[in-house]
Amino acid sequence: MPKTTKTKPATTKTTAARARYAAMTDEQLHKLTSGIHGRYNLATREAAHAEIQRRERAAAAPATTTPAVSPADEGIQAARADAREARELDALLLAIAKEHIARDIETLETRRSGSLDFYDCAVWGIRAALQAAYEAGRNAK
Repeated sequence: MPKTTKTKPATTKTTAARARYAAMTDEQLHKLTSGIHGRYNLATREAAHAEIQRRERAAAAPATTTPAVSPADEGIQAARADAREARELDALLLAIAKEHIARDIETLETRRSGSLDFYDCAVWGIRAALQAAYEAGRNAK
């Protein structure tokens, strides 16, 4: 029956080795990877090879001045910007409604009550509110 080799999970020993290899020069790493043999040193060789590959990728990658932003972070930032714009729009519309339709309007949210959701207003007040909203939209562009 053939002998099988079990691979061990990363331990604090291999993590410490990775940190040690990060401080070594390229020449020292290449000597380490070519000179170590034996089944107990497999993790050590792999960690040294991984450090060499990391350095080669870092050298080949173009230098960037801005940190990379993950798609998840971009999505969160976009959602926050959308929420901020929605709050600003709600505040603007409420101000226009208070100025041109009825001064006692507290909110433009639906409250499911006839006396809180419906107001008596003149058509010229509605027209003035629509004009103010139109001008606000034109000025925002």
